[in-house]
Amino acid sequence: SDKIVIKGGLGTSDLLTISNSATSTGTFTMSGVETVVLGANEGAATFDLKNVTGLTSIDVTDGGETDQHNATINNAPVGVAIDVGIASGHNYTGSNALIDYNITTNTGSSDSVTFNLVNTESLDLDTDGIETVNIVTKTNGGTSSIDTVSVAASSVTAGTINVSGTDADDELTLDSIASGYTTVDASGLKGDLTIAAAARAASAMTITGGSGADSIAMESASDV
Repeated sequence: SDKIVIKGGLGTSDLLTISNSATSTGTFTMSGVETVVLGANEGAATFDLKNVTGLTSIDVTDGGETDQHNATINNAPVGVAIDVGIASGHNYTGSNALIDYNITTNTGSSDSVTFNLVNTESLDLDTDGIETVNIVTKTNGGTSSIDTVSVAASSVTAGTINVSGTDADDELTLDSIASGYTTVDASGLKGDLTIAAAARAASAMTITGGSGADSIAMESASDV
């Protein structure tokens, strides 16, 4: 594909919206743009941010379409949170809503990423090599919502999933957790945390609940 160079202005709120019409964004170089909105609605889209600098926010949405497709983000800048959906409109949810998130380098032992669940109900995450995954659930308007999230990953040992939400209506269900994540800490969650039996499998796990009516499924007495 043709190489594209994008240069933002001198402000602090420049935004680029990408609505993919193929399975890849191609190669682009960008600086001076603070927010990128990635519309993943056509096939298994790959977004490569290798040549992108200056980002402070990444939004993943369905691009205003009725279906979502897998979004692979490669060479993501370290320390930039991912907003899933946009509060005022487009969401990112459903059986095809998968974010495969890869930072520029994950060879360390303290890599982390934050996902803000702004407008979603069901989401799969793939966070290979990232030891700490922060999931922030939000109700957007005061109505109760339950976000269902699965977390897959390889090359993670003794990893941690932190779950938080500032409202009692912020609720999260973890229905699948990679075995490398041995700690779930929901001490910052005001709503309900649910951990399904399939999420734990046979893995030993330390779980800290939050302020809500938490539920942890047990398959047998040996789980305790």
